[in-house]
Amino acid sequence: EKNTEQTFNLWRSSIHDYKHKVLVIKHWLDEGKIEELKDFIENESESLTQKVFYIKTGNEVVDAIINTKQNLAEKKGINFSVNVKIPSECIVSDIDFVCIFGNLIDNAIEACETQSEKRIEIIVKEIKKLLIIKVINSYKGKLPDKLSTTKKEKMFHGIGLKNVKSILEKYDGTYQMIKEDDEVITKIMILNKKR
Repeated sequence: EKNTEQTFNLWRSSIHDYKHKVLVIKHWLDEGKIEELKDFIENESESLTQKVFYIKTGNEVVDAIINTKQNLAEKKGINFSVNVKIPSECIVSDIDFVCIFGNLIDNAIEACETQSEKRIEIIVKEIKKLLIIKVINSYKGKLPDKLSTTKKEKMFHGIGLKNVKSILEKYDGTYQMIKEDDEVITKIMILNKKR
């Protein structure tokens, strides 16, 4: 009886996992993000052939996007650390998470490529119903004045920060990017309460 229940739960969670992965794949196809797709599929096939260390955040879609980006970053010699806990009840939709993390991490990878010290840190935590997302990357030098327009193609490819900001409007979230010492900190705050 217990075994049957365990097997069923395992099956149900893998179906759930599979459904989310198909969602992510469809999203990247719609966005024409073929590189992401290649990396994701490569990552998935690696997980099938060997048990690779796999980040668990509490949300399968966030797992998929962060693992894919980590793989990409590490191939470029970037030290990538993750401390992410997504609350089980969360007002942010999976596709919005894909856009937020996809764009912020892409920008961080892009910025790191020109640096001698290459480091990215992703932190997500919930404090008193406030969801805090931080993407920190090493960066010496000055930030462009108008981040959304300067070097648009080079520094902010894909859907870019405009989309991240329009997603945040939907949740009444805040966005800030600050330069501190030799790093850039992008911080997003969203009140995790149904309105």
